[in-house]
Amino acid sequence: MKIAISTGIKGMGIRHHGYTSFEELEQRDDKDKARIIISKLKEKGICVLPIKGSVEAIYYEVINE
Repeated sequence: MKIAISTGIKGMGIRHHGYTSFEELEQRDDKDKARIIISKLKEKGICVLPIKGSVEAIYYEVINE
């Protein structure tokens, strides 16, 4: 299972930035943020986090292979 990472504004264009895994997310420096992302991904399959000071957001989405 892969997690796609994208940024942008829904409906106005989203840019794909690559893939990650649950294991890589767990190894992030910000453990609390990683737990929130993983929890939302497991619950809903997608996690959207706003980018501070921007109208854009970061989109994490589970991709089944």
